[in-house]
Amino acid sequence: MTLYTRSVLLSSAAAMAIGLATFGPVPASAQTDQAGAAKDNIEEVVVVARRREERLQVVPMSITAFTATTLQNAQIQNYEDLQRAVPSFTFNPSQRSGIGTDPTIRGLPGVVTYFSEVPLILGNQVGDYQALDNTVEIDKGPQGTLFGQNTTGGAVQLRPNHPTNNYEGSVQALFGSYNWQRYELVANVPIVQDRLLVRFAGAHDQRDGFTTVADTPYAGRFEGLDLDNRDSWYGRIGITVRPTDSIENYLVMDTTYVHTNGTALILDEINPNKGLASNVINFPLNNPPFAVASPFYFLSLQKQLGIRHIIGFDPAISLGGRRVTYDYPGPIEKAQNYDIVDITTWDIGDDFSLKNILGYVNGRQLTRQNFTDTPIVAASFSTPRGWNNATVGSGFGSGLVTQYTEELQAHGKLLEGALNYTLGGYLLYSTGGPEAGQVTSSSAALPSQLLVYTGGGQTSRTQALYGQADYDLGSLWDALAGLQFTAGYRYNWDWATAYEHQGVADIALVPGLTPCVAGVGPNCGYLSNSGHFHSPGWNLSLKYQPDADTMFYVRSSKAYRPGGFTPAAPIAADQAYQPETLVDVEIGAKATMDLFGMKAVANVDAYQGWYTDIQELVIGFVTINGAKNNFGLTENAASATIEGFEWEGALYPTQRLELRTSGSYNHDYFTSFTSATYGQLAGLSFPGFPHLKLTAGATYHLPVDEAWGDIAARVDWYYQTHYLDSTDNGPGTTSTHHLINLGIDWTNVFQQPFDLDFFMTNVTDTEFVTAAFPLYNQEGFVSKVWNEPRMWGIKLRYRFEPASASEAAPAAYTPPPVQAPAPAAVAQSHMVFFDFDKSDLTPQAVSIVDQAAANAGPAHVTRITVTGHTDTVGSDAYNMRLSRRRAESVAAELEKKGIASSEIEIVAKGKRDLLVPTGDGVREPQNRRVQIVYAGGATS
Repeated sequence: MTLYTRSVLLSSAAAMAIGLATFGPVPASAQTDQAGAAKDNIEEVVVVARRREERLQVVPMSITAFTATTLQNAQIQNYEDLQRAVPSFTFNPSQRSGIGTDPTIRGLPGVVTYFSEVPLILGNQVGDYQALDNTVEIDKGPQGTLFGQNTTGGAVQLRPNHPTNNYEGSVQALFGSYNWQRYELVANVPIVQDRLLVRFAGAHDQRDGFTTVADTPYAGRFEGLDLDNRDSWYGRIGITVRPTDSIENYLVMDTTYVHTNGTALILDEINPNKGLASNVINFPLNNPPFAVASPFYFLSLQKQLGIRHIIGFDPAISLGGRRVTYDYPGPIEKAQNYDIVDITTWDIGDDFSLKNILGYVNGRQLTRQNFTDTPIVAASFSTPRGWNNATVGSGFGSGLVTQYTEELQAHGKLLEGALNYTLGGYLLYSTGGPEAGQVTSSSAALPSQLLVYTGGGQTSRTQALYGQADYDLGSLWDALAGLQFTAGYRYNWDWATAYEHQGVADIALVPGLTPCVAGVGPNCGYLSNSGHFHSPGWNLSLKYQPDADTMFYVRSSKAYRPGGFTPAAPIAADQAYQPETLVDVEIGAKATMDLFGMKAVANVDAYQGWYTDIQELVIGFVTINGAKNNFGLTENAASATIEGFEWEGALYPTQRLELRTSGSYNHDYFTSFTSATYGQLAGLSFPGFPHLKLTAGATYHLPVDEAWGDIAARVDWYYQTHYLDSTDNGPGTTSTHHLINLGIDWTNVFQQPFDLDFFMTNVTDTEFVTAAFPLYNQEGFVSKVWNEPRMWGIKLRYRFEPASASEAAPAAYTPPPVQAPAPAAVAQSHMVFFDFDKSDLTPQAVSIVDQAAANAGPAHVTRITVTGHTDTVGSDAYNMRLSRRRAESVAAELEKKGIASSEIEIVAKGKRDLLVPTGDGVREPQNRRVQIVYAGGATS
């Protein structure tokens, strides 16, 4: 099938999705009025995919975004929850807390998480702070220009809410199944109005586990330990300082601490002809460490009965079910993060600004996991305390990583606003590795295996220059009105060094040798590699916006992931691997419409990508003193094609009902992949990624009396098809499965700032695999992580209503006379009113501005003048800034609705200018407004 044919098919399918589906989570859930009915206007979500604030519906790329409120309502607390609401987004954590696991988008691993515009090098170990006072944005596809740090798959942006000029906040408590307790606090304090603002956020999440360590002679003090539990703390403080009207500094500091009993692994398959399994199966019944109570007693019995082929042996059925493990020693998951981000913005003029982003990330983690779910892995061990202990076991890691980033951006407009550009330079330096040595081994009990010390780390440095510009082609020729062309280019230079220590760690296995401890001693080896990589990235897009509510686009991008090293590879030529690259093409449409009298939002896209020099982890083998040991080796082993389509949106059949759905179909496959270990794998689908994902949901606001507040019932359904565990596991797959979640949200209980919510996840208590350790061809084992069982909880939330800071005394001056209302002849003017001391648009104000934008087209407007008027309380300087912010808020909303910035003129009026009437019923009835006036059109 040709690319053209595939593109036509995908485009047709996408168009059908627009016409037939009810659309999903693109917009945030509709807001509710006091009677509980959904508002006519759909809440606009602002994104920063192009490093500036824009309305989601006008950005020419596939994006899913959630506000903090939407995350709360949908019970999205971490990436595992997020994958069920975002098309093509998958997260299969081998550690329940997400430590050390990155998500994939469209099957691609190059996904970087950004916190306040700074990349997080330890991926998702930050825990669950998506759900806490944040906006979450998922930018899909290669981000080769503006987010160039390894983002071949896409970017996940966590944007904390900034401090405001209001005294506001909330406290929340959750109580649920498995002794679940979660507490959250958000507090905003304007210390000096408009000059020094502070915002706090914090959370503590604790819940018992749902898997138990079985009673065996080797369980010891781990007997009865509950695994898959939760225990995390999170805290954040954000400080905004405005020393002058044109300079703003935002400093945010956050910390996360996670310490759980670890994740349960359940043994799923055994291959008696490989690695450890071949040794275990030959152990007689009375040979320690195996005893009758051990799961391997069953295997030995099978051996004595002459049953050799036991692939598919399922201890979950034979030995107690999915919620019982024979893990020994007990696992552990522990992580701690410190992040500091400082963002300084300097508005040098109306059309030029500088922005500096300085970031510091410090992360450490300690994990231990038994890949075989049996007592075989370690005969002796020491429980890790702190971060530095070495242990004997399998899957133990202790690490400390530090990262520094510096990014300088210039944003501006040229050609009367027709050209918007961003220029930038980027620096990154990171260093990391185990804080102390770690010991790994297949087994301390088997004489054919060596207990080997390994320890190491890496340092990396990145430099990049980039630029991107958007040009309004309608400024050249009226026939091109609505067309915008975007072009961006980035060049990255990367330096990397990797090192590793190796050596025999147990002299009992090899008499006469001095043990290798902490990488020091005569039997310790030191391996090191370093090198330099570089590559360009780019982005090209063309969008057409015929009106404020409809947009079509085509986009193409290139991004790359730097190369690296495997110092332990015995062949020098195998020690380095080169960068991998992805080039894609994406077409899409975004629309807000009236569908048979119903409000609807629909976003759809189709894409195809060419993935080359893919960095794949393959298994190599090396013989030490006659013993065969395996090790991971990364090679540029494959190329692949990625193609598919996605949709999401919402439909509002009535004022009270919201219907939503989303989904993705992905066809990802290796076009070439020859492995010395696994053979020819061309045509194999990407492991860990389903072909089809579907969601559907509904929210209904009950017709209760207004005095009760708003009561809304919510149901969400999620479905995904099976996928391969890994290229190592051959036919091993996870199963197709679905989930149902329910919720009841009671907002403004009896018209008080109090909310009461009930939720239940996995209502049908469905069981399915979320991750696997497919050591099938290495050691003969496949162990798997199973999903969470049914959970329920009740949330109680009290909101501190926004309140303005103390109003300053009126300045001592004689005000000018009140200006008469504008004459009726100015038919094309609109008045937008504001609350005292506020520049945020109220829902009523948004409705007025949107109507002004909708009228601009029929009036053939060539210029709109937006004039802000301020309050008369406070200093002249403060009120002038307030006036301008009000005008800018209106202008930004006009731009979101498709009005070109080149057609908008912003004027700010101070309190010494002529006073003007404002809305009825306000305490200070003058000047609190913005006026929109059309000019230049034939019918204006």
